Amino acid sequence: MANYKFYIKHLRFIAQKLDKTGSEFKSTTSELNKLADKLDQNEDLVIEANSIRIMARALAGFSGFLQEHILPEVVAVNNQYGEKELRWVIDTSMELMAKLISHAEITNNSENYTLELPNPPD
Repeated sequence: MANYKFYIKHLRFIAQKLDKTGSEFKSTTSELNKLADKLDQNEDLVIEANSIRIMARALAGFSGFLQEHILPEVVAVNNQYGEKELRWVIDTSMELMAKLISHAEITNNSENYTLELPNPPD
């Protein structure tokens, strides 16, 4: 399996930030942490049918936060490698979100979905 440590760190960082804001983000932080744990343990990224929409919302919020708050800082300091990595995280998360929502619609929330990550950036 490819090295996704940087993705795991981003997932856990945002989950930790959200966890401090209150209980309304409990399901979001839980899903982000589950995904990070599965990646960290090299497990298949199976999302249970009843969690697909929650995971999709979590990934959308995760991507939005990174794009709005973190990416501008990385660009401002001209960190080209960090920018490339962060854009991969944002783009990949949004792509996964779209696939999850499509799957949920097609299956009426009745089937699990296995996420497949693209190769990490060089």
